[in-house]
Amino acid sequence: MGQTAVENSASLQGEALVDRTGNVWLPYDLPHVGASFDGWSRLSSRREVRHAGRRPFRWRAPANDTLHVLNGMGVTLGDSIIGMNVLAWLKTCHPGLRIHLYRTRHAPAPVERLYELARHIIEPVHYLPQRLESIPPDVVDLSDFLYWPRFSSQPMVDFFMHGLGIASSEIPASAKANRWLGMLPLPSLPAPWSSQDYVLFCDRASTALRSVPAEQAVSMVDCIWKRYGLPVLGFHPISHPHYHDVSSHSRDLDHFMAWIKGANLVVGTDSSAVHIAARL
Repeated sequence: MGQTAVENSASLQGEALVDRTGNVWLPYDLPHVGASFDGWSRLSSRREVRHAGRRPFRWRAPANDTLHVLNGMGVTLGDSIIGMNVLAWLKTCHPGLRIHLYRTRHAPAPVERLYELARHIIEPVHYLPQRLESIPPDVVDLSDFLYWPRFSSQPMVDFFMHGLGIASSEIPASAKANRWLGMLPLPSLPAPWSSQDYVLFCDRASTALRSVPAEQAVSMVDCIWKRYGLPVLGFHPISHPHYHDVSSHSRDLDHFMAWIKGANLVVGTDSSAVHIAARL
């Protein structure tokens, strides 16, 4: 599709976009633009980019020790944790590598905080929109990967590796375990939980489909209490004598991860909590 083509918003999926004035955006940003999409086009119709969803490629360490990634590494917390793990592995293999991510300004605050905590891995984030001519020629486009076929058929860590042009066999299994999270400094928990055993119940997820219905949450807390005999903590009120709402002490990502790290066990449907618990 050519530069002058007019595409409707439903078709602007799967890669970065260019508006009629030459600014590069993510499809994720479209609801925030509030404008007609006449004259908008896919980035690939304007210039060549590395996009593994359209044409697989093989990544090689660049001569200038710089990696540029559009939408790196997604707009949800779970995806970003896994994607950042791949970048951390690259950084370990190539300590001089400078990783530049081009991201939306509209991602949830906890997601953006994760990228702040990862400053030992990545350079300060570049926020879109950016002028088309300012995007480096060797940029990797990981935009809107929800619509890539491999997203629903591969483990997420392998998906991100493929998206960056890395074969899954190149990374040892031990390097796929979100180990980079263990390097983050986390705050202390308040008393008495800093020295008391507990189970953390994370029953709410980013989508309703993966969230525990309210009428089932109480019975799940009861089952956890009877099985483990430990107080059950969570991040919203649930009516049970052995449940404690600690949401007032978890107002940011740092404390959320600290609660996960301090738990004897994490039970839940929140994939970001599961990814964090698997390492911390």
